[in-house]
Amino acid sequence: MFRRTKAMPYLDKIVDCVDCFISERFVHQDGNIHTDLVVQCQRLLINILTRTAFDYDPQQSSLTEPDIQQVFYDYGRYMTTLLIGTGLPFWVDKLFVMLHWKAHRVRRMAKQYIMKKIVEEQNRQEQQNCAQPNEPEIMIASVVAMIKEKSLSSKDSFLTPDEIFDELSLATLAVFDGMSAALSWFIFYISKYPESQQKIKQELKKHFSKSDAPLTLEILDSLIYIEYVMKEVFRFAPIETILLRQAICDDMIDDIPVKKGDQVGIAVQNLHHDSRYWNVDPLKFVPERFIEKDISPPHCANLFFGAGHRACAARELAFFEMKIVITRLMQRVTIEDPGEEANNSGGFLQKLNCFPKYVAVRVCVD
Repeated sequence: MFRRTKAMPYLDKIVDCVDCFISERFVHQDGNIHTDLVVQCQRLLINILTRTAFDYDPQQSSLTEPDIQQVFYDYGRYMTTLLIGTGLPFWVDKLFVMLHWKAHRVRRMAKQYIMKKIVEEQNRQEQQNCAQPNEPEIMIASVVAMIKEKSLSSKDSFLTPDEIFDELSLATLAVFDGMSAALSWFIFYISKYPESQQKIKQELKKHFSKSDAPLTLEILDSLIYIEYVMKEVFRFAPIETILLRQAICDDMIDDIPVKKGDQVGIAVQNLHHDSRYWNVDPLKFVPERFIEKDISPPHCANLFFGAGHRACAARELAFFEMKIVITRLMQRVTIEDPGEEANNSGGFLQKLNCFPKYVAVRVCVD
């Protein structure tokens, strides 16, 4: 469900969402300074999720139905709050969860909507009398088709509707607090390094005759420098500064005894900036490092998506969607550092993931 190949049919939908975002936020405020782009990145990516997962279009929704984009935005916000609360004493956390009626309300609304879409899609595919007649154009269609296909071969090897809801809940959280953090860091650093932004635009000009030209998979795959910049943003500002793993047996690491059950912290921020593992100065923002000198850094030194069996399951999908969003943004707008006019100093704000604390950029429509 979270493979790049599964997301390929969503390309046009993602581009449409980004275009709507640019029209609503920047076209009528051309050249203005924006200080709320972290929140707007969260809203944009939630809108992309509801569009690619359910083909939800607020312009075509019924006035009597709730705003599903707002429901999933609130659901992501409340889930983040509740998960941050896991650091509290158990009884405090349990009481907090029980009394957070707004979180329970939006969870119930999100679940009702997802269950309704599952039933609608099951009925649609049954009417076609075919498990998967065409390549699914939305995520829920792909999941339902997968359920039907697997149920024909095994009665106990497919996802139940409740499990589908859990998977989509996890996707909501990953989008709201993970991908939005990465996109926020990209916007911050691209404003600080205009030479990298200029190289992106030069690469885009080689493939597009005009700013609103259609984006295709072939063109997307040929955009290499954008990937270098994305990788450098992920390296320079990992959204998870530390990864925790539990030891499954007694061990000895650098003469330090590790007992079974111990929690081991992997300092991702440190590894990404350790000069022992990077040929080009790791304290500098240099996307070109991935062209030659740091094309294959040690596996342990680049952990943006984690590693091993517990690595991010949706890393292919996340990278693919991020590349589409960033490409379309760079195709249509220029992001500038406003200098002394606003506080664009970055800093770190730790939530579930690490966000830039101060982001204020001037956005000009090309």
